[in-house]
Amino acid sequence: MRSVWGMLVEVEPRDHLGYSNVSVAGAGRSRSRLVGDVKFKDTLSSNPEDVGQRGAFVGLGNTEPGTSADVFGLEQRGAVGDGDFRPSDGGGYVAYKKADYAHALSRSDTDVQMYLFETFGGWCNAVKRLFYQMKDKVRNKLSKRQHEDEASWSTRSWLSLQAQRMSVALCPAPLRVAMRSPLPFPCVPDRPYKILLVQAEAVRRGTLAKLSGRGKPLKEERESQAHIGGMPKNMEARAEAEMRRAERSGMLKNLGGEGAPLEQRHVVGAVSQQRAIQNHMQKETLR
Repeated sequence: MRSVWGMLVEVEPRDHLGYSNVSVAGAGRSRSRLVGDVKFKDTLSSNPEDVGQRGAFVGLGNTEPGTSADVFGLEQRGAVGDGDFRPSDGGGYVAYKKADYAHALSRSDTDVQMYLFETFGGWCNAVKRLFYQMKDKVRNKLSKRQHEDEASWSTRSWLSLQAQRMSVALCPAPLRVAMRSPLPFPCVPDRPYKILLVQAEAVRRGTLAKLSGRGKPLKEERESQAHIGGMPKNMEARAEAEMRRAERSGMLKNLGGEGAPLEQRHVVGAVSQQRAIQNHMQKETLR
């Protein structure tokens, strides 16, 4: 945001773990002050019975209604005897709930927005509108620094670059939240990222260091990453060894010509082939 609005950005969180408010002077409706509350929530629950059915049919269905009620509050509708609120037809009873930003909402010079993100990578329409607003501000063009240092072949516009950066930031965010949780490891709720959490805890305790070799994670050093530079040579040597093994076992015999190995006299190395070409050229020149 600061790369778009500059010094007009008064508050911009570095991540989702600290102060989670956004404040930009003149970026709201009718050039009012934009105040955004950043929320990062999980659509699932540690108790399967608490997982809402609405999230399976509506985007952000398990997180947006409750979060919106906290930020913007709820007006009382209907009576207690009307039953629970029904999203399908809007009927039922809705109890009054005070908004967390009641003072800011009462001011005409402040535009309060809720920026909701989910652990599976989704974000709400308010975030989408914010991205398009910033895209129009920079005319969807990358700066010189962004083009040289941040952009790739798939991010040739400002919007594609920022959307990709946001997606990359959201993927490891649940693991960071879990690792900073005050709960002991066995009590961490069951989440899609728990496998990563188990591995991180095993590395921290040194459990994987006791393995004999199989299953032990690769080290961080570049030269230990399966010797990537020598992989083509290894593949060629392995293919040659497999061909020699197949020839010795007789697997290449009786193939009717297809796939049968050439006789030794036909196997010519690169150097011998080059010499043969040079001799032929000399003979042609002397004629």
